[in-house]
Amino acid sequence: MPSDRDHLWVWIHLPDEDAPVLCGRAALRRDQHDSGRVGEFVYGKSYLSRKNAVAIDPVVLPLQEKLFTTTTLRGQFGAILDAAPDQWGRRIIDREHGPQDDFDYLLLTKGDQVGALSFSAERNVPPSTTSLLELNSLADVHRAYQSLEAGEDIPAHLEELLRHGTSAGGARPKITLMDEGRIWLAKLPSRRDSFDFPPIPLLEAAVLDLAEYAGLDVPQRKIVEFGGVPALMVARFDREIVEDERGAHIHKMRFVSARTVFYSNPELQRYYPMGSYHRLSHDLGRWSTQANRDRRELFRRIVFNALVSNTDDHDLNHGLLAGKDFKLSPLFDVVPQQRTTGRLRLALWPDPQGATRQALYADAHHFGLSPLEAKATVEGLVQCVRDRWEACLAARNVSAVHIRAAAAYFLPKAFDPAR
Repeated sequence: MPSDRDHLWVWIHLPDEDAPVLCGRAALRRDQHDSGRVGEFVYGKSYLSRKNAVAIDPVVLPLQEKLFTTTTLRGQFGAILDAAPDQWGRRIIDREHGPQDDFDYLLLTKGDQVGALSFSAERNVPPSTTSLLELNSLADVHRAYQSLEAGEDIPAHLEELLRHGTSAGGARPKITLMDEGRIWLAKLPSRRDSFDFPPIPLLEAAVLDLAEYAGLDVPQRKIVEFGGVPALMVARFDREIVEDERGAHIHKMRFVSARTVFYSNPELQRYYPMGSYHRLSHDLGRWSTQANRDRRELFRRIVFNALVSNTDDHDLNHGLLAGKDFKLSPLFDVVPQQRTTGRLRLALWPDPQGATRQALYADAHHFGLSPLEAKATVEGLVQCVRDRWEACLAARNVSAVHIRAAAAYFLPKAFDPAR
């Protein structure tokens, strides 16, 4: 059952510190007028006095000695909510504890949360730490996840492994692992996957390979197999293992989703709640230290998503990453989706007719490209996808039958109806 918890303590992992540092206090209270929830956040004075202090959100929560409030996102600040478990992690927590309130999900998460934040219920008690699982745990993790999806009893010795997946975002089975001196997000098959199409881990790996051929910024990845089951291992780009005079330690970088970027302009978000690529491009000017470069990269990603039918490109599948300053993160969660209409409707593309070639040309100026530059960008990506998509799937051991089944994903007719 959810608790009546109305506050928690927020900690941040700074690059030059061995342990998380207490940075502030988040609270929730009821609005007396409309019964909604008001979120509050205040930085600690001792944190503000640190020379190496950084803002957890430089736009909404700059380093200032004041009480910040919000009524958006059910009273949650986006930068804090980004560290919360999503559908898969909440499913695991709900199984053990029942449905929780937002703060309880943050405190019950066990594992390596996205970004640099962590949380505790007491000011003087740092967040609990959990050692990362090794690659040899993957088969047991998969067995536990399969039982969870099937609604079956899970053996006692697998229960602890199950809890390690609470920090994972999205709706699909995944877990953070350590392997070969790096930290990886292991993405596993689901019982719900169709046997008529390529295994999702292989398909996503092949599409990331294709994106790299196309010149997009993508994370390192590899496929591992256990008992004939493939898993996609994607390097955590918000993590670095640093070697210095203190030895080896993990550097956790700040991360905010596009949702957080959208809600950093609450008045605009109130009237245009869906967000769009156009707004994200505009807001990069407030967030990114390399906004012009990031806008062009964002345009390339839009075109690429259209060319591979990745219509699940919602605001949690884009983000900004910060070592010292924020910039567009590497591409992630690019998986072709089956369409039920003749239109190619990307989640963040505002044109109701879909992301057609002509619509991309017409709106390229929102991303800092001239018409000629936009055409050259689109044509180059079309050529790359046309030349490489089959080879990328074959290189990931996708069967010929599944390659034929996946053909409709690539260069879809909806992208160029006049073709």
